[in-house]
Amino acid sequence: MLKQIFFAGISFLGLFVHSQVFAQTATVITLDEVILKGLNYNKTLKISHYKTDVQKARYYEIRSSIYPQLNLSASYTRLSNVNEPLIHIPGQEGGFSFPSLVNNYYSRISLAQPIFAGFRLKAATELFRDNILASQVDSQIDSLVVVIDLVTLYINLYKAQLNLDVNRNNILQIDQHLKEVSDFEKAGMALKNDVLKVQLEKSNAQQSLLDAENAVKMASFNLSLQLGMPPENVIQTDTAALVQPLEIKSYDYYLEEALRSRPELKASDLRADAAVKNIKISRGNYYPSVNFTANGYYANPNIRVIPSEQKWVGTWDAGIGIAWDITGLFTNKYKIEEANTNLLQLQTLHDQESDAIKAEVYHNYLTAISATRKIELSQQALQEAVLNYATENNRYLNQLILLSDLTDANVALLSARLNAVNTKADAVLAYYRLLKSTGNLNYK
Repeated sequence: MLKQIFFAGISFLGLFVHSQVFAQTATVITLDEVILKGLNYNKTLKISHYKTDVQKARYYEIRSSIYPQLNLSASYTRLSNVNEPLIHIPGQEGGFSFPSLVNNYYSRISLAQPIFAGFRLKAATELFRDNILASQVDSQIDSLVVVIDLVTLYINLYKAQLNLDVNRNNILQIDQHLKEVSDFEKAGMALKNDVLKVQLEKSNAQQSLLDAENAVKMASFNLSLQLGMPPENVIQTDTAALVQPLEIKSYDYYLEEALRSRPELKASDLRADAAVKNIKISRGNYYPSVNFTANGYYANPNIRVIPSEQKWVGTWDAGIGIAWDITGLFTNKYKIEEANTNLLQLQTLHDQESDAIKAEVYHNYLTAISATRKIELSQQALQEAVLNYATENNRYLNQLILLSDLTDANVALLSARLNAVNTKADAVLAYYRLLKSTGNLNYK
């Protein structure tokens, strides 16, 4: 019993020293901090924001066509010298000539205002507004993917660090066991081969420890890349904030949340609305377009003044024009048919996405329920493994069992410890994936 207490003290001291050294060299970061940093750094989200900005620019561009268009132009032309034409009038001597004006100055200001465009401009404005909203929702979809990826990387690092602690604890336990077997050998109560078996067990444990250390480094490296931090930076997870009691509600609750909040459904609804606007645009081709135009001229010479004079003269004109595509009255039906088919396609896509979301929610719900129950089972198995090892160790110290039996008990204890820490981490990840499937995992 004293040896067991001594072993427990050494194990606790080893873990304490490890945690203190690790804390001095690592950056402790919570899951919330990881998500906020990752969202700010992620390049995919930046591209999504740029796409939204493009849609906004297109919206304002089409919207500006509703307002009057004002243009200003000016020019100067130098003509070559020619003989002035002389016109003879019967019954009169001589005649008169048109002066040759070689310097021509011209300026014009024009105004164009669409009066009626078959409701196409209004429908186009609403269409691009729906596209902006759909693009913003697409950014939410990308955010959900980025967040769950960051959560997965963080929990993978958390699992790797727990596995590293378990492997270190296992080596401490094997060292204590090796000391006991060596003492038995000196007392003639164990064979040299028994010592070699424990040393072989320690060698295998040290290899597992190396693998666990590399797993921590790799997990920390991958997470650092996604946060824009130096890859050599060591990240320590905040286990106190991560491991929380998980309360799993009913499947109907999560399904209702998903059907109400999933951005994929919102995006498909917005694109269906945009398709309806596109149908209105196509139907608008049946109507004529009416435009008002006005022009002001200030020229030297002004061609509207006869005879021409080398002086500045201002004139103007205004009018209303009507344009009607007669051929389009017969061919436009194909555009409308195409727009209607596109709307049906988007509506079917919405139903397809709804079915996929239902399946995703149900799968993640079952996984979360199963992961939560596995925590209880793994804890029970760990308690049984600890009790079994303590019993087998006492029996071995009293020379009632073989060394191989104690080794089997130690392997079972190591497996139970690893399974216990992994099931806790898997349950947390399963819970976050369940939240993601409902669309309620966004961080702003």
